Amino acid sequence: MTMTEYFKKGKDPDDTEDFTFIFCAKDGTNSTASGGGWLAGETISSYTLTVDSGTVTVDSDNQNAVTIDGVSYSADTVVTMRVSGGVDGEDAYVRCRVTTSSSRIVDQTGIIKVRAA
Repeated sequence: MTMTEYFKKGKDPDDTEDFTFIFCAKDGTNSTASGGGWLAGETISSYTLTVDSGTVTVDSDNQNAVTIDGVSYSADTVVTMRVSGGVDGEDAYVRCRVTTSSSRIVDQTGIIKVRAA
């Protein structure tokens, strides 16, 4: 499975910003009954991040719980990365590949719009 979408926010080439891949449902739930997003009740066992296109750098990453726009996501359903660099005008593609608790492989590709402020 692969999903590609733009992150809600972009970044200035001179800034360092955090971006989060969400693998559960957008309301923070993770069950087969609620739809559960890509995980559908499973959890993230491991992950890798790859810059597929663009000149951004993933400086660090984590799998910590996070709250975005008032919605809380548990640590085993999200991956957050801290990104720097990029060239003004580019769209950088970063892929997050997770292995789930049932050994499924799921990819999400996030597109970061790099624009000078």
